[in-house]
Amino acid sequence: VPVRVVAHEGGVILLGRAVDLDVRVAEPSTLMIRVLPLPDGEPVALATVSAVPGDTPIPVILPESLADGTMVRIEVEAAIASGGRLTGWSQPYLAVLPVGDGPAALAAEVVAPTAISLAWVASPDERVAGYRVYRAPFGRGPVSGPVPVAGTTFTDMGLAAASSYEYRVCVVDGRGVEGACSDLTAGTAAWR
Repeated sequence: VPVRVVAHEGGVILLGRAVDLDVRVAEPSTLMIRVLPLPDGEPVALATVSAVPGDTPIPVILPESLADGTMVRIEVEAAIASGGRLTGWSQPYLAVLPVGDGPAALAAEVVAPTAISLAWVASPDERVAGYRVYRAPFGRGPVSGPVPVAGTTFTDMGLAAASSYEYRVCVVDGRGVEGACSDLTAGTAAWR
């Protein structure tokens, strides 16, 4: 059973957050999905689902009860409707507990005809090592970024005058793993 983890960040799976698995079966099957802590931990059941032939996207959530920094594999056992069982595994991933508290009170202020300054209240989580700023044209993509920021302010320059943008700021831990994000805020590049 080929198993591919679709939603992950550079070999990392975030504990407590949805991860999409892409599982391919040749005939109708019941899939039993488990996470295996490496090198020899006890398997933890995640889900049991029905699958039809072809690619089957399956969202699963790794439990926060796994230790932060544990190497894991996702195991899928297929009980095939016509009889028999097949088992497949994903590549190893680092399971991490993401930083839980994002930045608060994100505010945007026009500081020049083509520049918007952002400021936010720092996350109280001691694991925060920095932030990532994302920008998109107001009400539509594409999203640009991330821009790494060490402090709690950022000035976005070189914007199109009289254009509106949305911003989101996310926390990053010392391993570079992104955690919680702020609410969206908007700003328009033009003098008031």
